[in-house]
Amino acid sequence: MQVFGGKFDFEDTSDKIRSNFDSFWQSLLTVFQILTGEDWNAVMYVGIEAYGGVSSYGVLACVYFIILFICGNCIL
Repeated sequence: MQVFGGKFDFEDTSDKIRSNFDSFWQSLLTVFQILTGEDWNAVMYVGIEAYGGVSSYGVLACVYFIILFICGNCIL
């Protein structure tokens, strides 16, 4: 929540993305969505774009989501 909170808002879209990290409950639901594998890659791509794409810190966001998905599926 501290890393991605408020970062999933883009100027070119008028409606807010449902999977975000703006509040504790939305963060909990988004992490649950990633752990269950329900369209987790779309959340990952939004996280990459929120940090400047693949040529910037977006690569670290990509690594975070992949580790979360793999470790979460091993535990669940």
